[in-house]
Amino acid sequence: MARSKGYRTRLEHAGEMRHRRAQLAEMRGAEWAKAQCVMQRIAWLLGNKHGPSGGLVSPRCCSVCEHFGHTKQYCPVRQARIEAGYEAQIEEERRRRLGYESDDPPGEFVDWLAAHYDKKGLPFVWEPGSAPPC
Repeated sequence: MARSKGYRTRLEHAGEMRHRRAQLAEMRGAEWAKAQCVMQRIAWLLGNKHGPSGGLVSPRCCSVCEHFGHTKQYCPVRQARIEAGYEAQIEEERRRRLGYESDDPPGEFVDWLAAHYDKKGLPFVWEPGSAPPC
């Protein structure tokens, strides 16, 4: 596969390039023909008449949000999902730790176990911060 010539903005076309890239970012995957025309216009502005192999320039669509202008690696939707997942994991771990660090034994199983020890006449001692027996 041929090497890309690069699509870096030149100072004289910076305003139109920002407009074209914003236009490209708003398009969905189903609008691939329009996106190809916009990408070809970007290539013409930069002085490249053809793509790397002498053909048309085809933009790539993000596989997560199906917008043009970025790939999965730089997708803002994917990044938001990852951050939300991290927050959910942190909240779950916080709840788990708070449950074990309270003075009361957690769960119905420990209540049942305490009642069972009482029936047998054995002392049941709960130490705060310890996990229930399995």
